[in-house]
Amino acid sequence: MTNANISTPNHAGKWFEIPAPALEQSQAFYETILQRRLRREVMGPNTIAVFPYTEGGSSGCLHSGGSMLQPGQSGTLVYLDCNPSIDDALGRVVAAGGDIVSEKRALPPGMGFIAHIVDVAGNRVGLHALA
Repeated sequence: MTNANISTPNHAGKWFEIPAPALEQSQAFYETILQRRLRREVMGPNTIAVFPYTEGGSSGCLHSGGSMLQPGQSGTLVYLDCNPSIDDALGRVVAAGGDIVSEKRALPPGMGFIAHIVDVAGNRVGLHALA
């Protein structure tokens, strides 16, 4: 492949799916900690709850149904935007039924902060915010 054939996408990631066997409970958890509404959709034997996004942006969903993977804490780690404040989001995790497994830590200057949580289904998920 030559450099002429390489394009640079707007986002490195485009879509993710977080397993959610109890979709109602998982959706309530993420809506509580992120303070954002997820949109429910049905796709054949699967029901999903889509994280909000702007046109052309990256997003993903909570996934429940026939082709759902098993919840887990190993493998690929997805980071969810929790702007404006990672501290506020982390402050809601335990009360919503999750656990904080890696406290807030700073990224290189200007890149913000991250932390890891385990959601109500048992998935390890990252949180990211600039403040």
